[in-house]
Amino acid sequence: MRISTQKQVAMRYFVAGINKLPAITMNQHLDFYSSHRQFYLCDSTTPFDTDSETFWTEEADKRRLAIGTNILGIATASYGHVQCDIQIIEKRNDNYKADDYDHIVECPLKVPSGVLQIFSCLDPTSEFEMTVSPGVYGVRIYSKNLATVIDEDGDDSYLVEIWPTEALECRVLRQYNCR
Repeated sequence: MRISTQKQVAMRYFVAGINKLPAITMNQHLDFYSSHRQFYLCDSTTPFDTDSETFWTEEADKRRLAIGTNILGIATASYGHVQCDIQIIEKRNDNYKADDYDHIVECPLKVPSGVLQIFSCLDPTSEFEMTVSPGVYGVRIYSKNLATVIDEDGDDSYLVEIWPTEALECRVLRQYNCR
């Protein structure tokens, strides 16, 4: 696991042509194995009801995001290694280039304990954990290179932006269609 500096992240955005970004207060690069084409972002007190019939619904599959009590299931194209950057930002990012990504979705996540965690599927040990102020956060997931996955492996990668918010509707900002 490596930590990117804010300067490196800002340079990536500058090269991409984005020049008005919210300040990044934390950036963490993760590279981990996750089975079943999914990983989870959650509060440490979540009941982890990811096998519920109401978690991975047809609608959740389409938006590539399942929503439960204080937990989000993030769909991946690969069944294996996941490349993911987690960024805590000061406010919602309104200056992104949708064409740089295959799929973009956002929704709220309650973090009542103040401990935010990432888990790979079927692994009880968190891949990442950080302390945040208890409250509601906006979460936006950018998925990239989804079509590179053949069978179980590819170059898909994910950027997860997290910011404090009071309210946010779940919505798909760019829909990926694999056909």
